[in-house]
Amino acid sequence: MPTICIPLARGFEELEAITLIDILRRAKINVIIAGVNEEWIEGSHQIKIKTDTLIKNVTADQIDMILLPGGMQGTQGLCQNQYVQGLIKELNQQTKTIGAICAAPLALDTAQVLKGRFTCYPGLQDQIKSPHYEESPNVIIDKNIMTSKGPATAMEFALEIVKFFMGKNICNNLKKDLLY
Repeated sequence: MPTICIPLARGFEELEAITLIDILRRAKINVIIAGVNEEWIEGSHQIKIKTDTLIKNVTADQIDMILLPGGMQGTQGLCQNQYVQGLIKELNQQTKTIGAICAAPLALDTAQVLKGRFTCYPGLQDQIKSPHYEESPNVIIDKNIMTSKGPATAMEFALEIVKFFMGKNICNNLKKDLLY
């Protein structure tokens, strides 16, 4: 069973984080919710989530993917955290999967792993050094990097991750159960 780490920093986008966590767990993917600086993390809309662990306790050997939710304040926390940035770089060196949605591709840019095609929240591409921004589709997979646009694309993004790790049949069954 694959293991995906979702780090949360204060100000994360709740709709993205909760959707990703929920869909992945429904697919029987092991999800580790890792707090960036504390055990209880408050999102951008004042929803608090209790994490499973702190990001400093997560190693690249334990996980198959790191998946970053957006939210501008949360993304800034991901950009500034040495453990998050270190994990992104180490996973990229191992060609493990790295994902980001909404503003979070900024954290991939900070880690200097955003080399190919990507998408993000419209307008944020101007803050990213990589010239390979694409407005569509909603989800882009380029080698080991997966990106998505924002809150409204979170379910589509999560289902693409399910398909990537668990296969098309499990993804299709999950879509059916969700009425997607």
